[in-house]
Amino acid sequence: MASKVAVSKVIDDLEKIINTWGENPDFSLPDGTTRQQLEQLRSEIISDNEDIEVQRTKLTGMIDRRDDKASRGNDLAVRARSGIKFTYGADSAQYKQAGGTPLSERKPRVRRSSSM
Repeated sequence: MASKVAVSKVIDDLEKIINTWGENPDFSLPDGTTRQQLEQLRSEIISDNEDIEVQRTKLTGMIDRRDDKASRGNDLAVRARSGIKFTYGADSAQYKQAGGTPLSERKPRVRRSSSM
């Protein structure tokens, strides 16, 4: 995997190089890369970046919907567990089965002494 680079900086750098190369047509790269290849690469980066932003926006919407549903699910689970606790008791097998901690399994509170 390639190292992380700032995409916007790469796009800007390629634009500057393409413009400079256009004003100096005698310039060439030793590996044979042409100005047109740089322009194509820059266009592809911009296109991929736009696609990513569209997908990121969709993903953000999906995450928000999922989180809203999870919040509602959590609220219902808490309410249901409270109903089971009320109906069957705080020390019942049903309450434990629903994910609650029965009174008999709770640790007693430890009182801290003041150290003054």
